[in-house]
Amino acid sequence: MRIAKHDELLTMVTKLGSINCFLVMEDDGITLVDALSHGSGQEILEAVSRTGRPLKRILMTHAHSDHIGSLDEVMAASANVDFLVQERAVPILAGDLTLRDGEPKGRLLKIAYGKVGSQITDIFTDGDRIGSLHAIATPGHTVEHYAFFDPRNATLIAGDSWQTLGGLAVVGDTRWRFPIPSWGTWHRPTNLNSTRKTLEYKPTHLAVGHGRIFCHAQDAMAAAIARAEARIY
Repeated sequence: MRIAKHDELLTMVTKLGSINCFLVMEDDGITLVDALSHGSGQEILEAVSRTGRPLKRILMTHAHSDHIGSLDEVMAASANVDFLVQERAVPILAGDLTLRDGEPKGRLLKIAYGKVGSQITDIFTDGDRIGSLHAIATPGHTVEHYAFFDPRNATLIAGDSWQTLGGLAVVGDTRWRFPIPSWGTWHRPTNLNSTRKTLEYKPTHLAVGHGRIFCHAQDAMAAAIARAEARIY
């Protein structure tokens, strides 16, 4: 487990050199975004403890098991912590992967999804603000995928809509040094549209589920979108 402080507002916790979750500093404590794979709960809590602040809430970018695997462990060991989920994730967390009308047919890998038993505290939707974070619906990698933008440091916590491990790329534009996020993607054209949406927030830092935090990100993100547009239809 590696704990890396990005700045005064963001810490990245990495497992196995490739799976990230994030601690976002707020006035009332810590917002945890994602929860790594199973068995990482105590290590996440140790990272929270090092900040000297209480854990207040948990968000997830999406319901794949490498992003929510230790969520129940963290919740069970914590008091007065809220678990907020995106509206589209509610049936998915209950095991229902049925697509809704208007959602394109795609490749939903049931084996990639995790199960969460913790009680949901509240539901959010696109455009809501959670503490300092702006919630952005970014479907594509999964149908319920969300990203979170922190305007205080212009950081986009992008989950698996983007990757930097294997090279900065729109997920779906396969990086053969690390192709797993693309292999697990539900609908690549939808994800490409979502990455265009995230660029509108003009992030200077890109924090992803797999790979390092990419700094001075805007121009590189625009170039990656252009490359993906030539490859994803």
